Amino acid sequence: MFFSMEYSVGVVEYFNSDELGYTLLQKENFNYTDYPFRALWHFLNDLIYITGGGYSFANKLLALPFVILIQLVTYIAFDRNKAFLLLMLACPYFIYIGTMDLRDTLIVLLCFSSLYAAVHKRYYVLLLSILLLIFLRPFAIILVLIPIILFVLLFRKKVSFSKKVGGLIFISIMSVCISVIFSSIIDSYIYRVEYLLTAENATSLKGEPMDLSPRGVLIYILTWVFTPLPSSLLDRLLESGGHAVFGLTDDLVRLLHQIIYFSCLTYVVVNFRYFISSLFIGYRFLSEEANKFYQLLLAFTLSWSFVYILFTLGAAHSRIKIVFTYFVVISAVCIFKEKAYNRIRYSISASKDNE
Repeated sequence: MFFSMEYSVGVVEYFNSDELGYTLLQKENFNYTDYPFRALWHFLNDLIYITGGGYSFANKLLALPFVILIQLVTYIAFDRNKAFLLLMLACPYFIYIGTMDLRDTLIVLLCFSSLYAAVHKRYYVLLLSILLLIFLRPFAIILVLIPIILFVLLFRKKVSFSKKVGGLIFISIMSVCISVIFSSIIDSYIYRVEYLLTAENATSLKGEPMDLSPRGVLIYILTWVFTPLPSSLLDRLLESGGHAVFGLTDDLVRLLHQIIYFSCLTYVVVNFRYFISSLFIGYRFLSEEANKFYQLLLAFTLSWSFVYILFTLGAAHSRIKIVFTYFVVISAVCIFKEKAYNRIRYSISASKDNE
């Protein structure tokens, strides 16, 4: 609403979604349909265009159902625990992204759905999610399948060996089919990896020189984790009245989001032993399936972060980091609930001892 008011009074020029922006670029001889492996993205672009095409407030709401579904998947995956019911309120920029980016919100939804489906054996959901990701963001499939394959090999102890082999054969056949059908885009990913490993003066996707020494990689990781600082956003708000393109509302939401994120990050660091123990024995207040989802989500978050740290030198926009910040918030809630669970358990134990 505030962003709409900013646009209506001429404070910002940018209003509609990224999808509409790409569609309108066709008028400048840029044909985004030249990229056949983004067919679902093309559909989303056209969906935005045919539902108004102009700068309508209704178009700002089209991606919000995806954000709501991400929240719903999270809530269900964590045993329908009430602490996770309104988790998005602790990630206000996630909600804000739902007013401007259909593609990225749908990618996150499909990735989360894939992880949930793997834990709960909803193989049809897993297959559908992967098929949709093929035509939306193909490399995200790799980020999803690696944790799932590790999950099958390491955690499915109760599954017979033949079923494990059968599952891996199924994944292998799918991988071969994907490799054959989408060989050109896979080749481009392989080329990028080879370039990073062999080039003397490697650059990021933005053309910036990369320092792949331990010190350089550490700087990129710290940049990913600790930027933007709330103080830098506040300085921009006070000095220039907000982002030059996205306006005041964008920076206000990001400022609130980063304050909550840094608060959660501090809480996780202070209680880091709970996080470490969750990787081995899980959170005791959660079910076995919820703990497995949490561990899968961690592996996916690390994979997502690794790729974008390399491609952006850690200086990615907040919407690219949203998976990482969302996981930090989830971890903070889990630790808080675990400590509360332990206090209740210890008090019950103490009362029994006194009897």
